[in-house]
Amino acid sequence: MKIVLDSSILLSIFSRDTLYESSKSLLIKYHNQQFIINSFIFLEVRMFFSSDDELLRKLQKLDVEYEKNYIPNSSFIIPKWRTYLKNKQYFCPVCGRETTPICSHCNSDLRFRQRILSDFFIADFAFQNGGQLLTHDRGFFRNYFSEITILE
Repeated sequence: MKIVLDSSILLSIFSRDTLYESSKSLLIKYHNQQFIINSFIFLEVRMFFSSDDELLRKLQKLDVEYEKNYIPNSSFIIPKWRTYLKNKQYFCPVCGRETTPICSHCNSDLRFRQRILSDFFIADFAFQNGGQLLTHDRGFFRNYFSEITILE
C-alpha cells in the first residue's frame, strides 16, 4: 500500500520539532508501507535544505519515494478549492473543529487564508495513489477530503 507523507510529517522529522516523536512513531507504525511524495511536498520541504540532492539523500534514508510524474486532476481539486473559498471557514488543524480567529489585542476577526492550493494538490495526489495520507493536519484534510483516509 502507498502512503502519501504530508510535508508536516517530514518537516517534523527533519527539524526535530515538538511533533518529532509523534511523526517518528507514525513512520515506525507504517514502516512496511511505501511512502511517497509529489513535487508540491518536495518543494515545501526543500526550502529547508541547501540542495535538491541533500533532500533526496534524506528522503532515501527514510525510504520515501519522490514521484515526479504526478498529473493533477482538476476535476477533483477545483470543486473542493471553490468550496473552501466560498465557505471561508477556519478549522483547527488538530481537532478539526470550526473556529473564529480573533485578535487577542483588539478582538477583531482575523480574515486570512488558512490554506494554500498546494494542500488540495496533496489530497489529490493521495486520492490518485490509493487514498492514504499521513499528516498532522488531520482536521483540515478530514473536513474537505472524505475520499481519502487520514492515517493515525
